[in-house]
Amino acid sequence: MSSADGHASLPRRSLRATVIANYAGKLWTSLANLAFIPVYISFLGLENWGLIGLFASLQAWLALLDLGLSTTVNRLLAQGADHQLVSDRTRSLIRTCERLYWVMGVAAGILIALAAPFIADWLDARSLSRGTIIRAVLLMAGILIVQWPGTLYAGGLAGLDRQVALNVVRIAITTGQVAGGVAVLAWGSPTIEAFLGWQCVVQMCSTAILRHLLWRAMPGPRPACLSWQAWMHERTFAGGMLGITILGTVLTQFDKVVLSRMLPLDEFGRYTLAVTASNALALLSAPLAASVFPTFSRLAKEPDNPELRDVYHRTCQAVSVATIPIAMLLACFPQQVLTLWLGPSHSDPGTASLLALLAVGSACNSVMIMPFMLQLAHGWTSLSLRKNIVAVAIWVPLMLILVNRLGAQGAAIAWIALNVGYLVIEIPIMHARLLRSDLSRWYLKDVAPAVLVSLAVMGAGQAVLPSATERMPMGLFLAGVLAIALLGSLATVPSLRTRLLRRMSTRA
Repeated sequence: MSSADGHASLPRRSLRATVIANYAGKLWTSLANLAFIPVYISFLGLENWGLIGLFASLQAWLALLDLGLSTTVNRLLAQGADHQLVSDRTRSLIRTCERLYWVMGVAAGILIALAAPFIADWLDARSLSRGTIIRAVLLMAGILIVQWPGTLYAGGLAGLDRQVALNVVRIAITTGQVAGGVAVLAWGSPTIEAFLGWQCVVQMCSTAILRHLLWRAMPGPRPACLSWQAWMHERTFAGGMLGITILGTVLTQFDKVVLSRMLPLDEFGRYTLAVTASNALALLSAPLAASVFPTFSRLAKEPDNPELRDVYHRTCQAVSVATIPIAMLLACFPQQVLTLWLGPSHSDPGTASLLALLAVGSACNSVMIMPFMLQLAHGWTSLSLRKNIVAVAIWVPLMLILVNRLGAQGAAIAWIALNVGYLVIEIPIMHARLLRSDLSRWYLKDVAPAVLVSLAVMGAGQAVLPSATERMPMGLFLAGVLAIALLGSLATVPSLRTRLLRRMSTRA
């Protein structure tokens, strides 16, 4: 089908199909990586895992080069899809962004490679040689160069509603990463260099596939061309996203920079494990946010759209039901969760206490994701920008003080303080502008029921916690506690409960 001006129309998938595809991709990606972490540590050890944590932080810092463009492209393509066309200006913007991504990715990779000796001296390694760390950092630089443009291609595919294809690629790439990574360590060379070398090969394939899919899916009769004017036309939104990204990266990664210097590399590896486990909440909220953002962007073009209000509250409730019970489980049973995941040898009390604290902060962060998506859908970046400016000015000194006094636990406490501040300050300001009469509804109906039910269930679970420490009985017990908390939270949300029961009765 074609639109009147000759542009090819974009097929629209249902929100349900998009959500399912995103969850499938995110869950497989996250769970596969989480499941194989104990295997990686058994081959590489905690110090090498600390290097992997450093790599994750470098990836986050590289997001500063995004300049807000991947979200801008996603939003523009989603709005174009609603009109069944993608303008020549948007195509030119994507082509221009593509060149920018490659140039900046190569430049960043070269800088990281040049900084490899400094990074080796920065880290407090006890068993790894300086040469090993330098070679690992050089491989990290190569991975970042070939991986970085994939962010743009993925954002474009999401905006074009090609998220099913996008997640098929993600599942295939993740399978190759974990299966190949274990094979390399088991039958090749059990070294950090071999592991990172394989990751570089896989990321090259991923970026090439995503680029091919994006340009094949792009409608329009004429090839895209470079156009700096196209970029300048979107500079306000992109500039706001750049500011948010810079400040957000400081707020989420500054603790890693500080702790990588203050802690021995193996202890930093333990902190990385706790962060990784608490970040598992994102695998439940991020796919829904990615699915809904194009819908938000289309609906936000109409002022005071009742459909947007309905979708917003339903997705906020879904995030609460999906993330809060798991966060409370991590906070209330951290030692048991780490034992199930990593085994008794790596589930020390220090890591458990870090996980408990980080999980609380991550729960607050997860329920903020839909309000943030709503702001971006309206093109409103100034609130998050100003909020993060204030947060950096207050939080960075606070974190330094707490880390100096409490070590890694100080960083975890600062993470909680940051996200509680968002809940108390940002949410009222946002609703006052976008959804004036919905503030109490968000607190009392979208978030609070899941919190209260989960706390009650976890408290009861702690009271009857079995004394047995075997992994199988403990796993079954925790699974039962979590299931009760999830079902109880779901029962407090009438709209979600009604939809679920309707689908179950229809299938029956």
